[in-house]
Amino acid sequence: MTLRGYVAKRLLEMIPLLIGITLLVFIIIHSVPGDPAEIFFGMRPGVEYNPKDIEAVRIQLGLDRPLYEQYLSWIIRMLHGDLGHSYVFGTAVSYELGGALLNTLKLQIPSIILSFLIAIFVGVTSATKQYSKTDYAGMSFAIFFWSMPWFWFSLMMIFTFSLYLGWFPTYGIGNSPIEQVKSLVLPVVVLGLTGAGFLARLVRSCMLEVLRQDYVRTARAKGVAERVVIYKHALRNAVLPVITVMGLYLGYAVSGTAVVETVFAYPGIGQLLVNAASYRDYPMIMAATLVISVSVVVSIFVVDILCAYLDPRIRY
Repeated sequence: MTLRGYVAKRLLEMIPLLIGITLLVFIIIHSVPGDPAEIFFGMRPGVEYNPKDIEAVRIQLGLDRPLYEQYLSWIIRMLHGDLGHSYVFGTAVSYELGGALLNTLKLQIPSIILSFLIAIFVGVTSATKQYSKTDYAGMSFAIFFWSMPWFWFSLMMIFTFSLYLGWFPTYGIGNSPIEQVKSLVLPVVVLGLTGAGFLARLVRSCMLEVLRQDYVRTARAKGVAERVVIYKHALRNAVLPVITVMGLYLGYAVSGTAVVETVFAYPGIGQLLVNAASYRDYPMIMAATLVISVSVVVSIFVVDILCAYLDPRIRY
């Protein structure tokens, strides 16, 4: 199969995969106890209501219809670009989701870059100095931050750098560009270091395997500089499995983003999804799940194509 045929096949496979994910999420959120209509009235203390009022809200929101009709209705509206209206905010879901998604991208992109750079440095250094003190220190660093719970790490960063030192804000996002950058530092460091701990171990193991290959020994025997051997010949092949895992890591990072955004009260898609689940805001949950699923599926697809481009030996 040619690369073009493989791309077309993978694009077609995305459709049933995304449908299956959204259907599963739709069934799960409707199976959880709690009625959005009752929660809607519960958010207005002091207001008397009766069962007829709740039923009227259910009819207005379309919750009185069978589940399959609700799901098909959501699919049709989604294909027309209508993600519905939030039960909580009363505004279009796309409006709320757009701002949250932009904030999450501001958080995720630098944290992924930071994770990748630190992992490359620590992994390569540990592999080239196997069983040395440097190797033990590098792997201790990786295991320490990979084992660190996100919420605890976030709280310790807030306590140290926000409450004690006062260098960064404790929560939220500022209005000015400088305040926005300062509000990103701590969550980016938390996500970046925990991700680096995961990737550094993989880089080290891949580098150790590549450094034992014949072409590396041949390059050294020809007198090629060690830095060139490591970073031009060995790292290029060792990084392919890391790039592959990066696609899967993005899905794992989403859960970490939700935790970190909640602790830092950062208005991203993770916190939006957590709040929507608390209030049974079905349209917001479905839209956020769709965006996250598409981002993960597309990232895995891009990683596969990138690996094929970097390594022509790959055949599909």
